[in-house]
Amino acid sequence: MQDKSDDVLLGSRLVEEGIINPSQLEEVLTLNAAGDETPLGTILTRLGYCSEDDITRVMAGVLGVEFISLETYPVDKAAAAAVPAEVIKRYRVAPVGVRDGKLVLAMENPSDITVLDDLRFLTGFDIVPVMAPGSELDAAVERHSRGRLPFETGTVEETPAEYVTVVEDKASEGPAVRLANLIIAQAVDAGASDIHVEPYEHHLRIRFRIDGVLHDWLEPPRRMHASLISR
Repeated sequence: MQDKSDDVLLGSRLVEEGIINPSQLEEVLTLNAAGDETPLGTILTRLGYCSEDDITRVMAGVLGVEFISLETYPVDKAAAAAVPAEVIKRYRVAPVGVRDGKLVLAMENPSDITVLDDLRFLTGFDIVPVMAPGSELDAAVERHSRGRLPFETGTVEETPAEYVTVVEDKASEGPAVRLANLIIAQAVDAGASDIHVEPYEHHLRIRFRIDGVLHDWLEPPRRMHASLISR
């Protein structure tokens, strides 16, 4: 959730850049003061005072991260394949590249430390967060859930073979130990009596048996199977 202090900085920056005027900002801040908990940027776009791209680009500047559009950004295939579909869906993120050995992830709120820590744990990569409009993230996650590359509308970069190998090794072996520990910890917290690791053609299905009923938990990629069950 966006902090109220970020709202104030965002509003000031929007006025400074001439995207909205002071009276429009005052109107929205008055709504906030009256008890409306809706983020300032959301109210501004609903009122038609600025676009979602305006909000995201300016907020990225406030937070000191890069702004990208998933519709035009040159996405790295290896990075896109390095994050399990379930993780993309659960955390509403879009892996777009690797810089200096770090995974570049587009997200709507790059200041969420808890999410960044979870993603670092699950992927085995240090994370470089960048900001993308929420509607583009939703579209990317939806495309991925239908079995397509989450960024097919954007530009996809070809990756050197040796680079792909490094990313794939990092994506399969690195997270296996972390994922095994996370599965056990989550199963204990949930009171599960059994943990099921079910291999399918392209993915695994992790399920917990709780009070006699199996519950889906995560679907990591199939390539993690051997490393995971050996832990």
